[in-house]
Amino acid sequence: MFQVTARDVLSLTDEDLRTAIALTAEAEARRYGFASTSITWSGDQRANDGGVDVQAKLSSAPTLGMTIPRSFTAFQAKAEKMPVSKITKEMRPKGIVRAIFKELADARGAYVIISSKESLSKTALAERVKAMRAAVHDVPGQRDLHLDFFDSGALATWIRGYAGPSVWVLEKVGRRLSNWKPFAAWAYAKEGVEAPYLIDEQVRVHVPDTNPETDFDALVALEKIRARLAEDKASVRIVGLSGVGKTRFAQALFDARVGSNALDHTLAVYTDVGHDPDPEPNSLISDLIIAGTRAIVIVDNCRPAVHRKLSATVADRASKVSLVTIEYDVRDDEFEDTDVFELNAASESLVEQLLAQRFPALSHSDIHTIAKMAGGNLRIAIVIASSGGRSGSFASLKSDELMDRLFYQKNEVDPDLRRAGHVLSLPYSFSVENPELENSELAFLAELAETSVSRLYEHARILRDRDLIQQRGMFRALLPPGISNRLAQVGLERIPAERARDWLARIPFRLLKSVAHRLSFLDGIPEAEQIADEWLSPGGLVGSPDQLTEDLQQIFLYVAPLRPALASECLERAFMNMDDAQTARLCAPYIDFLQWLAHDARVFGPCVTLLIRVRAGTERKSDSKLLHDQFFHLFQAYLSGTHATVEQRIAILESLLLQPSRSARFAIGIAGLKSLLKSRDFTGSDWRFGTSSRDYGLWPQGEGFRHWFRMTLAFCERLDRRGGELGVQVRAAVAEELRDLWLCEAVYPELQSLAKSFSKRRFWPEGWIAANSIGRWRGDELTKSSQAALPRLVSALRPNTLEDRALTFAQRKMQTLYFEMQDYEEDYTAVERRVSDEGVKLGGELASDLETLRAVLPALLNREMFVPVHSLAAGLAGKLRNPASVWALLHCSYLELSEDERKPELLAVFLSSLQKKRATFVETALEKLSHDPEFAPDFPRIQCAVIPGPKGVARLIQSMKSDTVASSSYEAIANVSDCLTDKEFGKLFRPLAKRPGGFDACLHLIWLRLARMKTQPSKPTTGLKTLGRDLLLQWDCSPHGSMMDYQLAEVVEKCMPSLGSEKVAYELCTRCSKKAHMSLFFLDQYPRLFTALMKVHPEDTLSGLLDSGSKLQRRGSARRRNHESGSLFAALPEKAVIDWCEKGKPGRYVLMASVIDAISEGDKGDTAWQPLALAILAKARGKEKVLAAYFHQFRPMSWSGSRASIMERRLGLFDDLLLMPKLNRYYPYIQNEKANFLIDIERDRVLDKRLHGSGAATFE
Repeated sequence: MFQVTARDVLSLTDEDLRTAIALTAEAEARRYGFASTSITWSGDQRANDGGVDVQAKLSSAPTLGMTIPRSFTAFQAKAEKMPVSKITKEMRPKGIVRAIFKELADARGAYVIISSKESLSKTALAERVKAMRAAVHDVPGQRDLHLDFFDSGALATWIRGYAGPSVWVLEKVGRRLSNWKPFAAWAYAKEGVEAPYLIDEQVRVHVPDTNPETDFDALVALEKIRARLAEDKASVRIVGLSGVGKTRFAQALFDARVGSNALDHTLAVYTDVGHDPDPEPNSLISDLIIAGTRAIVIVDNCRPAVHRKLSATVADRASKVSLVTIEYDVRDDEFEDTDVFELNAASESLVEQLLAQRFPALSHSDIHTIAKMAGGNLRIAIVIASSGGRSGSFASLKSDELMDRLFYQKNEVDPDLRRAGHVLSLPYSFSVENPELENSELAFLAELAETSVSRLYEHARILRDRDLIQQRGMFRALLPPGISNRLAQVGLERIPAERARDWLARIPFRLLKSVAHRLSFLDGIPEAEQIADEWLSPGGLVGSPDQLTEDLQQIFLYVAPLRPALASECLERAFMNMDDAQTARLCAPYIDFLQWLAHDARVFGPCVTLLIRVRAGTERKSDSKLLHDQFFHLFQAYLSGTHATVEQRIAILESLLLQPSRSARFAIGIAGLKSLLKSRDFTGSDWRFGTSSRDYGLWPQGEGFRHWFRMTLAFCERLDRRGGELGVQVRAAVAEELRDLWLCEAVYPELQSLAKSFSKRRFWPEGWIAANSIGRWRGDELTKSSQAALPRLVSALRPNTLEDRALTFAQRKMQTLYFEMQDYEEDYTAVERRVSDEGVKLGGELASDLETLRAVLPALLNREMFVPVHSLAAGLAGKLRNPASVWALLHCSYLELSEDERKPELLAVFLSSLQKKRATFVETALEKLSHDPEFAPDFPRIQCAVIPGPKGVARLIQSMKSDTVASSSYEAIANVSDCLTDKEFGKLFRPLAKRPGGFDACLHLIWLRLARMKTQPSKPTTGLKTLGRDLLLQWDCSPHGSMMDYQLAEVVEKCMPSLGSEKVAYELCTRCSKKAHMSLFFLDQYPRLFTALMKVHPEDTLSGLLDSGSKLQRRGSARRRNHESGSLFAALPEKAVIDWCEKGKPGRYVLMASVIDAISEGDKGDTAWQPLALAILAKARGKEKVLAAYFHQFRPMSWSGSRASIMERRLGLFDDLLLMPKLNRYYPYIQNEKANFLIDIERDRVLDKRLHGSGAATFE
């Protein structure tokens, strides 16, 4: 629909042809980084112009991909046919060659004739270029002159690459896109694009989900958006209240006079959804993508749901389109892959500049008065200024008089119009659909206005003409809110309460919800609060928030901010007697409101308590959207969004931390404590809820800051006295924040005191590691006093005993090894070596001090610890004369831990270190362990730490009989796989494969064994190949992801090339095909596997997949079928497919036609027939059935963007078939299918418009 065609070019007039060429050349120059001024054009095509209509003089050689062939190129436009005879006359009038060719030849330039009336074959084009070459045969240097001839098709292709010229051409030839515009004065058409954009230095542009400190001024924001939109597939959303200048801001993105790096205006395509564009935006974007056109599409008045659809379409892999959507409202919606910029109201000074520019007759005093009245709203300011009045008359306007000015402007006063405005503003938006029906929204509004429906409809039209009502499809809204809120307030005041109550009880639900939306703007208005009171009361419309539908929940959230205390009581009452899981499920819609409400210190406790219940009820659900960091923001010192005191927050956390250490509440308390301790790098939330906003909460300064941390650290000290898991977690939390806290000199005394208290009670290894890293990570930020005090802190925390050193060693996390580096240049491996040496030394010392070893083993054996066990175990085993005593300690300490705390590596490596010197001891220990049920879950890992031998293999086989051992534990066999013969490997492999979950473990083991052979000259033995084939036959075709696909493919490639494995391929594919038929398996999840199978046994693979009776080809949509099978079969050689089809039943050709990808689609949107599809068609006897299978693929069942556009792109494939003489007997069938296909395209266009066009647009 968007594509310029050769027929369009054919319709251009002489002047339009020249302009189209110039605009396209200019767009191309700008896209590739050349100045637009490098393109010049003038004159009439029929005038004696020296043979040049459009001239390009680029600053350097054209970039690869440009149509402009040389840096100096002359284009001659001809809106007439140009046979060879005319070419010679054009280039050599009266036999004399034009002077331009000498100039072009000297510059190694190019000359291009463009004829809009020609449509030529390759041969005819070549003849014309040859004639052009003959015409300049006597020009010196003519060999360096590039010559070319463009017909209408070539020019159309060039134009299609650029959005601006495309829109311009389509308008010129009468294919004007309804309500789509190229770059123009979108905001204020009367001004034209020449009007300057006034930069408001006081306005800040907010980016949601960022700190307030990162708000930008308008110019910086403008350039950030430009940088983003310069990329293909970018999506940007500009939001802000009506009248703040969003559309004008978007227009400025393309204005080279504003800032730097302005976007290319020829790329811009703009629409306002409220003006019913045709095609609707999603279809147009799809057309642009299909045409391969680079464009920046601006969609004004675009609601969030439409934005998400458009953004997803723009993200298509073939897209060169970027998207800007504009919305008058500011919402809490989140958008993936979209940068959202929120424009705030303009400053009075900017409004004054704008008024002075547009209304020069106004006095300075009037301009100042109007700017103040408008409150930063540019639209209100313009309407007031346009309303007329003598000089100085604006200064005395009162609020009612101002509303009169806005309403009546230069027209007669009409009280009925004002009354209509009051009523029409009560809902946030209203529908004008089916006004004649008794239960239409307009009918109920007319009843309230005490007028007829037709009269009210007329009033709405008048207000729309006066720019006070906006429209989106069937919906209307009185905007901006500054006006509509005031009108609604007055309207409510004038309606008796009883009448309002009766009216609200009868109106359609959508209208009721919209009225609730309006009420949310009327904070402090008694009439609005009275309605909220009634609705929130027990038995009221939304008085039971646990029992509301989604729409009623939204009504609750609209009116709750009007009466926050009542809403809080309402929520407490509703969820009082529920458990956490129920509360989490039913209270989830109110989380944002509770966080907003917690801003007030008076209700902080109840709100946070309810939030904690929600969090506790969802804590263990991995798929739930929890409160995440926003909840814990409530406990941090800054950007918390609450004015609750530190004492209030500590009280909440203390109640949580007194819960059992494995409870969800305890975990929430620890996370809250970490936020309480945070001293820098704060992140905040947008504390706006609905139309209400709050400040950033408590902001402690000076003594307030010290008080915060004095109370917090004292709290930590108090908690640590309780010991146990609570003490462990508190110490870890303080250690985590210690580096940052040390930068706060005001709390040094408290920190030093806490460190001494912790150390006196027991050694604090995390604290010592953290203190040691302060200089490494915060050295540049330390003051002289903090540097001087640091050694005292480190000294107070230093490990002094062997036990302390061992605990410190156990506390090292992998990432903390980086802290051990002496400087940035030190080799990381040197650090590892140093830590390893320390482990060996420490292990030796512990082996000589069994009491200390007994004390530290719970930490060394705990799975939460990193512990470099190899070095430590080597040290323990190194000089032992009698390892039994140490082994007994390891054995007992291990059993004292709970099952989920145990980590067997230290035991395993200890035995491994002893194997060479104490083989008998190791064998005895392993034999005993194999019979101990407590060790059963970890026995495979311990056994596989040593070379197993026959007895070890037997023990592993015996352990496989235990139900308490997970099959995944046997993946440890890979550690000793190289020490096993194929026979021993097989003995372990076969019983493991039969266990639940054993297939995955066996696949991992054989894949690793085969992978190691890549680095060895040996090939898989017959026994190993047999194991691999047998394993493949045990696969249940359950989906496991890409890693299993890779492993299965490796087994196929290594174990199945030999003869005799054909049956394995057939049986495996038969099973997969049947599972796929039942939607229990999807072939596209295993592309490597099936590619490998087709490589080694193509015929058996095809037979298994397609001849098995599973009817795979009939399952699912065309898109799914193509993904399941088409891409896989595309890997097959054409000969193999044809051979398979010929050998089997006649229906095999149709089978193949139904599963292959018949269509090839390139990144630029071009479509063609797949060679394999045409080969099958050529050989098949039932060609009509094959064609039917192909045509079925033309209609996608799953797609991104516009389905109609995708189908339209495939239309040419019908024409390709109609050019094949061998298919002439099927021409009627093909033409009939094409006609039906065209009907489907048009039907889809209508559907697109209904679903995504302005008819589907709303204001809410």
